[in-house]
Amino acid sequence: MKLLLENWREYLKEEVQRVPLDKIVPTEELGYLKYDDPEEFEEVIANIENAFEVGREDPLDVVYDKTMDKYEIVDGHHRYHVAQDWGMTDYPVVVVDTK
Repeated sequence: MKLLLENWREYLKEEVQRVPLDKIVPTEELGYLKYDDPEEFEEVIANIENAFEVGREDPLDVVYDKTMDKYEIVDGHHRYHVAQDWGMTDYPVVVVDTK
């Protein structure tokens, strides 16, 4: 069960694709980077940076907007933020819906 939880995307066979960061947009109404506790925010960011250092990039869940040709983040705002700070040019995503 632990292995399933750690690699759930692989088991669900979701298609992961890399998308340029400039085509990914945060979803403000979902609370993008809003935290009441600054220490909790810093801990989350540090955990993501540690994952990046060992080569683990957990995909963002996004909705693809065909009319704008943009990918709206539904889950993964912090990973997106860190990817930008690290100067990444693209990032893995899973398209969960299209509009």
